[in-house]
Amino acid sequence: MSLGACAWLGYSRSEVNKLRIFDIDPRLTPEHWQGMWDTTRPPDSLTVRTVHRRKNGSESPVEVRAVRVYLDGEDLAVSYSVDLTHSEQTRAKLVATQAELERLLDHLPDLVFRMRARPTPEFSFVSPSSLALLGYTPEELIGTEQSIHKIVHAEDLSEFLSLDRTQAGVGRRIRFRHRRGHLVWMELRATPLAPTPTGSVVIEGVARDITETHEREQLQEQLHQSQKMEAVGQLAGGIAHDFNNLLQVIIGHTQVVRSMNQELRIDNLLGGVIGAAERASTLIKQLLAFSRKGTAEFSELELGQIVSSLHQMLERLMGEHIRLSWDCKVQPLYVIGNAAQLEQLVLNLCINARDALPRGGNVSLILDELTAAEMPAAVRGQLPEASSTYARLTISDDGEGMSPEVQSRMYEPFFTTKGPGKGTGLGLSTAYAVVRAHAGVIDSSSSPGQGSMFRVFLPRVTPTPAPCSLPHKLPRISGEGRLALAAEDEPDVLRLTAAYLTQAGFEVLTAENGAEAERLLVEHARELSVAVLDVVMPKRGGLSIYASLRERHIMTPIVFVTGYDDESLGATLGHKGVAIVRKPFDADELLAKVALVVAELETAHVPDQKSRT
Repeated sequence: MSLGACAWLGYSRSEVNKLRIFDIDPRLTPEHWQGMWDTTRPPDSLTVRTVHRRKNGSESPVEVRAVRVYLDGEDLAVSYSVDLTHSEQTRAKLVATQAELERLLDHLPDLVFRMRARPTPEFSFVSPSSLALLGYTPEELIGTEQSIHKIVHAEDLSEFLSLDRTQAGVGRRIRFRHRRGHLVWMELRATPLAPTPTGSVVIEGVARDITETHEREQLQEQLHQSQKMEAVGQLAGGIAHDFNNLLQVIIGHTQVVRSMNQELRIDNLLGGVIGAAERASTLIKQLLAFSRKGTAEFSELELGQIVSSLHQMLERLMGEHIRLSWDCKVQPLYVIGNAAQLEQLVLNLCINARDALPRGGNVSLILDELTAAEMPAAVRGQLPEASSTYARLTISDDGEGMSPEVQSRMYEPFFTTKGPGKGTGLGLSTAYAVVRAHAGVIDSSSSPGQGSMFRVFLPRVTPTPAPCSLPHKLPRISGEGRLALAAEDEPDVLRLTAAYLTQAGFEVLTAENGAEAERLLVEHARELSVAVLDVVMPKRGGLSIYASLRERHIMTPIVFVTGYDDESLGATLGHKGVAIVRKPFDADELLAKVALVVAELETAHVPDQKSRT
């Protein structure tokens, strides 16, 4: 016996030499030992797990590996023993840990599963909670592909089976079907494991019952929709009031023009029609700014310059009884925004201040900057996005002020404390919408008799150097010998659009719906120089028609016409030969866009000069 083994057993070598194997192995008897060798077949070796008893009486588990040899006529066994004490302790801990995990799974309300996704999807493990959640025991769900089809809603099955291609830990809402037939909404988070050498992909996941949460969210959404419809009703009432007044002016002036003597001058009357239409257009722009459905284009703007350019107009709006002061403490101060909307913001806040000063007073505009750390905590918590510095525009007055009740409703559309005919109630709601659309915050403070202060915070940006370029003047297009298509479902607008194109010399085809427009575009693809398409039409919208044309490789230049919303056209507008014109538009605006798209495609198809020589 080796010295190491002697030391492990606690015997000296001389003591060991006097011992037999049966003396250190209490489980082994001579008969047992002989029986093991008698049943052993070549190569006459055996491995057995037993225990060795040390000199001090303690025992340790061992694995004995022995080989039978014949030496000088003697029948001998050469063996060695491996101490299994540590491994047995580890194994016991693992068994205990597994038992504890199984007990935890037994009480866990969530569904824990392991699933093979490929080649054949099936569960290899399902926690006992499946019975309470879905009405099936784990044994009923494990090992068959049919069980997945049985418990997962048919419309969500493809998403469930694609879990091996999902990002680990990403939550998905999947509908499961209970044994009794009702739906159980689960929020499922799964982790795909690395494929096995055979190509099998295993997914481990946890699914939590969120049926009550989902139903509560649906109820909240229904309530939200109800509130939105209530607001729409309020909006419709306000629009009807203001538009009826504007339409009365337009219709009245037009009727007078039609009935009057041709020899009289009608410039003033037509001016009234145009003025009323322009006011209607302004009201629409405010509504669109309020609803964020407008067609605003954002760019880098110097805010101080925008306010300064309005100063003279503001002085006229204020009147002689109000003193207006303007102090720009930081210049230049750039923000990302839309100039028209920012001008509308300043005008609305100043008009609100003016109306609070019926007997005169002071209105102050101050522009400065501050860091995010310097901003009031209440304002900083509302910011949609982080920025290191902000522009702050403060507009204050020493007028009548507002009560807490008025302040709680002042941003509601069409809410106003002014008398009939003195305001639409869109001023502050539009200002609020513009600020939010510019990733900013509007803050106010006021009290009766103490005036009001509005502060607008907008993220400041560092301007990008603009490339030098020569001004480009777009030539007016001549339609002589050209064919154009006008598609619009509103007959009066269609006639007007066709008239604009006819005045420019085009021969014009017209269509009153999308299906008819697409048919004409396909039939006259070779002759058409341009198509003017309304974005929203019956049977087929302009964008859908455009996509169909490009799939057929029909490259007719397109001018889209929209009443308010061109957000869905965002990517399309970057294409060559595509432009947009917004209602209301005049002949010059339409024909300029027609010239632009026609020129873009004609330039794109001009062969290279070198290739023609």
